[in-house]
Amino acid sequence: MENNNMKDRLIDLIHGSDLSLDSVRLADHLIANGVIVLLCKVGDTVYQVDSEKIYELEVFDISIVKGKPYYETESIDFDEDAIGKSVFLTREEAEKKLKEQ
Repeated sequence: MENNNMKDRLIDLIHGSDLSLDSVRLADHLIANGVIVLLCKVGDTVYQVDSEKIYELEVFDISIVKGKPYYETESIDFDEDAIGKSVFLTREEAEKKLKEQ
């Protein structure tokens, strides 16, 4: 879907809802209507932790598999379930996890 089509669809979803909705209800409404929110974007750096080291990786592709984002780097592919367990969005989170192990 082109960006303009996605933007138009998102605008339709927002205007089709009760704009007096609080943020949580609006977010629930958008997600229920197919909006997928990515935790990172192409070009972002993520940090993979194993038992000894932190690896700095660049996200180079994102695809949607069965309605869930699937992220690809030069050395690993991961889904959102890995974030916060073995893949982290900040170096600080990765360092904390490494110290815990």
